[in-house]
Amino acid sequence: MRVLPTRMRCFGIGRIVGLLLLVALLALRIWDPGFIEALRQKSFDIYPLMHPHATRQNLVAAVDTDELSLRSLADAAAAPREG
Repeated sequence: MRVLPTRMRCFGIGRIVGLLLLVALLALRIWDPGFIEALRQKSFDIYPLMHPHATRQNLVAAVDTDELSLRSLADAAAAPREG
């Protein structure tokens, strides 16, 4: 008694199960019922809690400029470069 036809045996039962699972998950994704959407949104909310970003040092520097320092910068920028 043959359980699977010859072609299906060559293709493999694992591949058939994988293909059926892929088709079922794609259909579920296209259908997108409410509970799946809520589960997906909850997982996106939980992910940053599980893997938080590393804290960074202050990346902002406050610089107080006056007329004298602006003038010296302008003179340095206007000066011809040697090279």
